[in-house]
Amino acid sequence: MAVVNETGMLMCARCGAVVLAAVVAVASSLGCETGRQRPQSPNDVVCLKEPQTGSHIVETRCFTRAELDERRKADQDMLEKAQMNSNRPARRRDQ
Repeated sequence: MAVVNETGMLMCARCGAVVLAAVVAVASSLGCETGRQRPQSPNDVVCLKEPQTGSHIVETRCFTRAELDERRKADQDMLEKAQMNSNRPARRRDQ
């Protein structure tokens, strides 16, 4: 039986960590093919799980990317308009 002291085990663990870090660094610098995505087209269909108003039931709805972009832009415009109107001072009728 061979007896390994604690410093030898610690050195072995450090070497393993260094080798693992080197492998991760090389793999990330090479770039993995699995991480690549194809270019997004406005005609791609995207399905979202949306809860119905006043309910916990989730319904899946599918839209094209172009429709989602239009919808998000309209929602953003509506929120900006509501915020602008909420900061406007109220008019008094007695003036």
